[in-house]
Amino acid sequence: MNRALAVANRFAPFLMGEYVGWKMTRPFRYDRPAWERALLEKSKIHGLPSGRKFWSWGDSGPFVLLVHGWEGRGTQLGSFVDPLVARGFRVLAWDGPAHGASSGMTTHLKHFSEALGEDSAAFREEIFAVIAHSMGGPATLLAMEAAKLRPQKISLIAAPSQFTSTIDLVAIRHGLTPATKSFLVKSLERRFRCGIEELDFGTRVWRPRVPVQVVHDASDKVVPIREAHRLAELLSSKDLKTFNGLGHRSILKSRDVVQCVLEFISMT
Repeated sequence: MNRALAVANRFAPFLMGEYVGWKMTRPFRYDRPAWERALLEKSKIHGLPSGRKFWSWGDSGPFVLLVHGWEGRGTQLGSFVDPLVARGFRVLAWDGPAHGASSGMTTHLKHFSEALGEDSAAFREEIFAVIAHSMGGPATLLAMEAAKLRPQKISLIAAPSQFTSTIDLVAIRHGLTPATKSFLVKSLERRFRCGIEELDFGTRVWRPRVPVQVVHDASDKVVPIREAHRLAELLSSKDLKTFNGLGHRSILKSRDVVQCVLEFISMT
């Protein structure tokens, strides 16, 4: 934290809370690496009324939707594409608002989930399964709760169970004082137009009525492993798979992870 922010954190918590809240709704847009660009060259593009896009692979079979997380993009889950197509599935990758090739500069979990539901409904093809990473996990669950997305299976990789844990990690990372953290929560609630606790699945009555797989790495420093255990318990998942040494993003490239998710999606 630079000197100006440190001073604001101590003496102007309202301003610091507003600044961090502003930053938390403006994702950084990373360039696609060469292997992801090569994957897109083999895809078909589906335009949507929202202006966002799906990319697809495969000519027949049920659709599996790939949902990325914060500051990610659909092709970040590209390691799943060829194995799924080889098993007889069609694969869709989606760039959420203000991410990847999609337009926009600002978004947040609630907005992201609403966009996912809107685009999934507009696609007008049944989504058999969803593989979601990080924030894409709760976004998928919120879209399902709103009945805009109706998959028969979901695999949640490195996903948090509650947005409050994300705020806690941000507060620790930036050394926020309790007062600044309080103002940060108020800033986010104003932007989200809902209470932060409403995004915690521990406070919600709704639960998915489809098989749920939870996949996580014990060394994940972005979303702690305790979130996976809590999420599996809340969603009554009997399929919790844990790994070690992969981290938060590299987990998406692990052959072992791809294989365990593939077996879950393929299982009848």
